[in-house]
Amino acid sequence: IKYNLEDRTLEIIDNGIGIDKDVFENYVISIGKSYYKSKYFQRDHTEFKPVSNFGIGIISCFMISDSIEIESKKDNKSAIHYILNVKEKYIEQKPTDKNRIGTSIKLKLHDDYVEKLKIKPLEQIIEENMAYQPIPITLKVNDQQDILLNKTKIELPENYELSQTSEFIEFDDNDDELEGYIVLSRGYGEQQLFGNTKIAQQYFVITGNGTNINLSPSWLRQSKFNINIPDKYKIQLKASRTKIELEDANLLKVKDFVLSKIIKKFKELLKVHGINAFFQYADDGRGRQVKYTEKEYNFLINLPLFQVIDVKNTTNVINVLQISFKDLMHQIKVNQKIAVIRNQYLQQNYLQNVFQFLMQEQYSYIILDRIGDIHYFYQLIQPFTKINSIMISEGIEGFAFTSLTLDEPKNISHSLYTRKYSWTDVTENIEQNYFLLIGNNNYNGGGIISFNKTHRLGKLLERYKKKIYV
Repeated sequence: IKYNLEDRTLEIIDNGIGIDKDVFENYVISIGKSYYKSKYFQRDHTEFKPVSNFGIGIISCFMISDSIEIESKKDNKSAIHYILNVKEKYIEQKPTDKNRIGTSIKLKLHDDYVEKLKIKPLEQIIEENMAYQPIPITLKVNDQQDILLNKTKIELPENYELSQTSEFIEFDDNDDELEGYIVLSRGYGEQQLFGNTKIAQQYFVITGNGTNINLSPSWLRQSKFNINIPDKYKIQLKASRTKIELEDANLLKVKDFVLSKIIKKFKELLKVHGINAFFQYADDGRGRQVKYTEKEYNFLINLPLFQVIDVKNTTNVINVLQISFKDLMHQIKVNQKIAVIRNQYLQQNYLQNVFQFLMQEQYSYIILDRIGDIHYFYQLIQPFTKINSIMISEGIEGFAFTSLTLDEPKNISHSLYTRKYSWTDVTENIEQNYFLLIGNNNYNGGGIISFNKTHRLGKLLERYKKKIYV
């Protein structure tokens, strides 16, 4: 690649298969026709896997240049030399003595594009738009020394080992279908050190502004990718190269490879750090639709996410069990009731009254309402729930909770779930004299504040005979 600022020319020279007169006339200057999809190319070059798909590459040259000069030699064919004058809209044929197979394309750049190259150098543009260079690129800018771009693989970020809050998952060249790495981050701070997500296909980046390529499981809080998708899993892109069909078969395969790698890493972390390893990197699940794949679902229902208390078997000492959704469902029977309550109601000043009330109302289990896991519980329990309502105790100050009654038992299966997010519709279940305040503040860890008319806020509202829903 040669760039000359003084005469505003950008030249790309390769030693590829070359272009002859027929290809030039029938494909290069025919917008929307790709030579690589022609029967002639597929007959003569069965092993070659082109990056080009749409036959519109020449349009990108029109957008940044006033003229396009093409000089090329194809094996056993006469060399060609043409200049496409963009403004005047004519093609000029020139003599040539080119005898080496390959192609040279020289662009006379627009002034505005020259200005852009002053802001961002060509070397940076190439690095940002390629995973690496399987074929080395020599870059010559003005009279400066040649720059050789010849990275042979995706490399981990510098000083990644010093990271305190991120985990790196590297794809193995021998065992994995993809190449590159994934970054899992606990928060926003360190994440900025590792650049933007960069997904490439056949070494060229396909992520950018407006991309709809998302490889991350919905339950991950922060993740970044730097990967290359090989030809055998080539995703069918739209002409923008950043738009795809979401149900593309190869995209689903790529997502499955990524998911398998992430789950494998989490299982390693869980062995060392316990369930906290999941909560450090996982989203809290608020507002998520149930859209897990079967592999994700089986992983999540076997994680000991939930803190459970067996009400009937609790005497003087509270025994809090950390169990999985799958194990919980094996214990609970049809028509048994579950109370989802906050930790503060297990403090000494509440404890006795709360347990007495729950036993009188024949509740079998307590699920502790914790911001990190409760939304997973509500989503997972939805297909097994007959009644989901807000319950309020008259006698215990402020005590309000979510009550669930289980339906007929079903086999735990991913197929039971719809895309509807499960949450109580409080407007249908709240009584006239009770009040509910729902706060949702992501930055301050908000949740649900519930109170009844014996609470001081309830008394205040009762005094003024107001019914307020916020």
